[in-house]
Amino acid sequence: MCGISGFWDFSNTIDPNKYPIILKSMTDELKHRGPDGEGFEIVKNLCFGFRRLSIQDLSSKGMQPMFAKNRKSMIIFNGEIYNFKEIRRNHLSNVTFKSETDTEVILELINKYGFEKALKIFNGMFALAYFDIEKDCLYIARDRIGKKPLYYSYQNRIIGFASELKSLYKIPGFSFVKSKKSIHLFSQLGYVPTPLSIYNNVYKLEQATYLKISKNGEIIKNKYWDFNQNQDQDTYLDLEELDNLINDSVKMRMISDAPLGTFLSGGIDSTLITMKARENKDDLKTFSLGSFYDRYDESKYAFKASSILNTDHYQNYLTDHELITNLSYLSYFYDEPFADSSQIPTMVNSKFAAEQVKVCLSGDGGDELFGGYPRYYYAKKISKFSNLFSFSKFLPTLNGESEFIKKINKLKTISKQKGNNKVNELYFNVVSQTNNKEIIINYENNIINEIKPWNEDKLFKDEIDYFRYIDMNSYLMDDILHKVDRGSMSKSLEVRCPLLDYRIIELVFGKKLKYEKLQTSKIYLRKILEKKFDLSFFDREKKGFSIPVEKYLLGPLREKCENYFSSGNQTDNEILNRKKLNDNWQKLKNGNLSNLYGMWFMFVYHDWEANISV
Repeated sequence: MCGISGFWDFSNTIDPNKYPIILKSMTDELKHRGPDGEGFEIVKNLCFGFRRLSIQDLSSKGMQPMFAKNRKSMIIFNGEIYNFKEIRRNHLSNVTFKSETDTEVILELINKYGFEKALKIFNGMFALAYFDIEKDCLYIARDRIGKKPLYYSYQNRIIGFASELKSLYKIPGFSFVKSKKSIHLFSQLGYVPTPLSIYNNVYKLEQATYLKISKNGEIIKNKYWDFNQNQDQDTYLDLEELDNLINDSVKMRMISDAPLGTFLSGGIDSTLITMKARENKDDLKTFSLGSFYDRYDESKYAFKASSILNTDHYQNYLTDHELITNLSYLSYFYDEPFADSSQIPTMVNSKFAAEQVKVCLSGDGGDELFGGYPRYYYAKKISKFSNLFSFSKFLPTLNGESEFIKKINKLKTISKQKGNNKVNELYFNVVSQTNNKEIIINYENNIINEIKPWNEDKLFKDEIDYFRYIDMNSYLMDDILHKVDRGSMSKSLEVRCPLLDYRIIELVFGKKLKYEKLQTSKIYLRKILEKKFDLSFFDREKKGFSIPVEKYLLGPLREKCENYFSSGNQTDNEILNRKKLNDNWQKLKNGNLSNLYGMWFMFVYHDWEANISV
C-alpha cells in the first residue's frame, strides 16, 4: 500500500530542470500513505513519484518506481495483488524474479500479455501507472471496484495524476476552479460522485477503467470489467459456493509480511470476516471503537463477538476531544468536501489499530452485495405505490432524530417528486439525505441524468437489485471506500475487504438472491455465521459508525457555523442562496432538525473552503 504521483509534459511546457523539484513536492503530499520510503524516476519528460508502505517483501527490493528486466517499461503501483503468487506459478514460471513483491509480478505480466489482458488476471485493489518506454505510451488504471483512488487532469499539454488530489496542486500552471455541478451533487449526497471532482477539469478515474495516453497527448478511456453481464434470474445463489469463495478470499487477503488484524463491530459483515480470519490465525487481533452516546455504541456487541471467536480484542472509545481534533484534519486528508460523519470514527479507529498492526480486514461491501440497507426495502414499497404520491400533503414534517421520524420525512420528500417512476430518480431521491435544493441557486433537477451509473440502462426485474447495482458503482466507491481509504491511510494503515473480491461480486450478481424482511436481511451471511452464533445476536437496528452531528453543530462548532452561515458571508454567493442558508441555520438553532444533515453537509463544505487554499 502506497501513494503514487506523476506527470507527463508533452511539449516542455515546464522547464525540465524543475521536474525533480515538482515531482518531489507532489510526492511529499502523500507521505502519510507511505512513510517507509520514497522513489523517483524521470524518463522522456515523464515523471513518476512514489511513497512506500511496506507490506510485501519489506526489503529495499520492493522500492518503486520499478523497471522491467529489459528496461523497456516501468511502473508505480498502489495497492495489493492478492493472487500474485498464483500468477508467478501459472503465467511467469520462466521468469527469474529479484524480489517477492507483487509489483514485479504486475510488471512482468503486463510485458508478457499486454496491459488490458493483464488487468483481467489481477485479483486485488490497485491504482497504477505503467509507462511503455519503447512505444512512448502511458497507462493509468484503477481496480475493478474502485478501492484505491486515482485523480487525473489534462491541462496545458500536461497530464498529471496522483493517489490524492492535493498532489496535483503542485503542478505549475494547473488551474482549480470549483465545479457548480459538483457542489450541487455534494449538497444532496454528501460526496462528489466519480468521475467528477470538486474542480472543473480534474477527474477521478472510474472503477475497472484505464486510460491509454500517447506521446502526442491523445487519451483513450477503456472499461475492462463489469459484473452484470450474464445474470441468471432463474437460479438462486448457492450457499456452499459462496461460503467457499469467502473462505478463499479471506485467506488470500491474510498474506502479509506485516502484522495483521481485523475491524470488529459485532455486526454481520465484520463478524463474518473475523470468524473466517480466526479460522486461519490463532493470535488474531481485533479492533473496535465505541461511543459514549448509546444510540451509536456497539462496543458490547463487538466484545461479545470477540469472546465467542476468542480473539485478542482491543476496545477504544471516541472522545469529544478526539472528534474535534480529527475534524480539523478532514479537509487535508479527504481533499474534497466529504460529509459522511463516520469518517471521524474511521480515522480514530485506524490510528488505534495502527498502534498494533499494519493491515486490517474489514467487512465493507456486505450491505451492497446482500441487500443490507433499509433503503432497498423502502424503495421496493415506494415503487409499488408510485401512482399514489398525491397523498404527500397528508404527511407531516416531523422534528427529531428517531428512525421512524427519518422514514416519515424521507417519504414526504420523495413523494413530492411528481411522476417519479424512474428507478434512477427514485434512487437519487432515496439516497439524498438533505433538503438543500432550496439552498442552491438554480438547482438542476435533471443533474442525475448526466452521471453514471444512475442513467445506465441495466436490466433488473427487482428494485432491490437495481439499487444494489447503483450502490456498487457509486455509493460504495465514492462514500464507503473513499472514507475507509483516506481514514486508514491518514494513519498509514492498509485495509482489505474480502467481500469485494471480484469473484464474489460476479457470483452474487450472477444469481438470484432471496430477500426477506429488513430485520433478517443478508440471509446468506447469517446462515454462514450460524456455525458459531445464535442468529438472534444480529437481530438489532443498524447503527452505523456515525456521530451526533447536532450536538457538535450547536456546541463546539457553533461559532464557526455562525460565521459560515451568516447572510453576510460572500463565499460562493453565485451558487449558494445565503438567505436560505441562514434561515436553515436559524431553524436548527431553534430546535428544528428537519434539515440537520443538510446543515452538516454545508458545514463540511464551508470548512473545506476555509482550509483549502490553491
